[in-house]
Amino acid sequence: MRTNKERQQLIYRRTRELRCKERRKKQCMFSVCGVALCLMLVIGIGSFMPGVVKQASAGNIDYTMGTASMLGHWDIFVWVC
Repeated sequence: MRTNKERQQLIYRRTRELRCKERRKKQCMFSVCGVALCLMLVIGIGSFMPGVVKQASAGNIDYTMGTASMLGHWDIFVWVC
C-alpha cells in the first residue's frame, strides 16, 4: 500500500504530464495554423501580382514582365515561387 504522500506525488506528477501534453498540443496547433496562414498569404499575394504587374505595364513600361513571363502563361506560379 502507498501512503497518502506517495499518492499525492503520483497525482501531482500525472497532472503535470497532462498539462505538458495539453500545452504541446496547443503549441502544435498554433504552429500549424500559423504555417497555413502564411501559406495562404503567400499564395494570395502571388495570385494578385500578375494583375498588378499588368496594370503597371499599361503605362508602356515593358521591363515589368521579365521574371514573371519566364514560364509563359504560368504567371501566378512564378510569383508564388
